[in-house]
Amino acid sequence: MAIAGGRAPARFSPASHGEGRRPTAQRARRRHAQAAAQEFVVDSKFETSPSARLLKEGQALVVGAVNDAKRITSLKEAGAEVMIIPNERGKVELFKLMQELSRRELNEIHVEAGTKLNGSLLQAGVVDELLVYLAPSVIGDSGRGMFHMPEITELSRASAFENPRGRAQFGADLRILART
Repeated sequence: MAIAGGRAPARFSPASHGEGRRPTAQRARRRHAQAAAQEFVVDSKFETSPSARLLKEGQALVVGAVNDAKRITSLKEAGAEVMIIPNERGKVELFKLMQELSRRELNEIHVEAGTKLNGSLLQAGVVDELLVYLAPSVIGDSGRGMFHMPEITELSRASAFENPRGRAQFGADLRILART
């Protein structure tokens, strides 16, 4: 994901999780390579457990959309930094989140999320590069996709990626890097 003002290329690497699982933390890196990664969670309702390993490992940012004083207090007591950035639908306003991360000089974000957040990031226009790993498996049309997005009725309305490059193979998996 490119963030305004960032110099290094950014990457979005979707990793879909099963139904009911909480997404793992997103990781962002500062502009300077020697800076440590900061982990953050996009959690609209602040449902992240205060006992989550992520909070025990150091300073994490939890970004939500509701002002739930009890949950926010619990997260802060567990060591989290908490921000409320709502949109009109009660979810996190992703473009404003990217602006905040840019202000913190975090310019490379690796996302591990479910289909809904992956789709929302694409629809918000904050993804500039995809890093996708494909396994040589067929699971049929009932399998979960990487992106929850409205159905398209014309191929011309599909999200297009330019210059797939960086194709490589890791074991049986194929890695593709593509720019939006």
